[in-house]
Amino acid sequence: MAPLEPTELQGWLRRQVWLYVIGRVAAAVALLLLGAGVLFVEYWLVVGFGYFVLSRFGVPADYYALIAGVFLALLFVGNIRTDRQYLTEFSVTAGTYNSEVVTFYLPHMGLVSNINPLAPDTMHTGVKIITSLLYTGPRVIVAAWRCLCSALRMFAVDTRACAGVIAFLYARPGRADFRSIVAGVADVNPVTTFPQLARLDGVLVLKSEPAGFALSSDWRSALDAQCADATHS
Repeated sequence: MAPLEPTELQGWLRRQVWLYVIGRVAAAVALLLLGAGVLFVEYWLVVGFGYFVLSRFGVPADYYALIAGVFLALLFVGNIRTDRQYLTEFSVTAGTYNSEVVTFYLPHMGLVSNINPLAPDTMHTGVKIITSLLYTGPRVIVAAWRCLCSALRMFAVDTRACAGVIAFLYARPGRADFRSIVAGVADVNPVTTFPQLARLDGVLVLKSEPAGFALSSDWRSALDAQCADATHS
């Protein structure tokens, strides 16, 4: 395996980092727009509910916007506090002597089922489904925030320090344990550099003893091509 100098590798690594950052920022913007659209619809549904229902109880129309805003804020709070697995666990009750749920096609009526819609667990499942739909907007916004945070963490990666370790890994087939990396790479700070290396898609964190790092096959192939281009040029 031909050696690869960290200075030669740093430019390549910087491009990989920027591609990741740009991709994550683009995903964050797309998710933010989608989430804003969903929240916009939910906002006006609450306002419409006010005009059609709350107005019958004498609630002034001036309060509908405030009620809608509080409702959206409560959706964010509920999304944070609610276990997602809980919302995906459904149970229903069959309205016949047989507990097995059956769905079939009835001529002139369409699809019918023996599920009892008034059973407590069936109604509870319906509430879960509606709640999951209402949480769509906050979930998309949270996903956008996570994408942005991931981009910021990647942007903070020290490509010079990471390039030195990657060059060390590239020169050795298989894994390299943490001790050998610290001993073999000059001026490496494992406290700051190792967590940054773990963020890179092409660096595999190996937790089995001896714990260390290894390059993925995709990154090793890409670096082979980088070496070939540098040799021909």
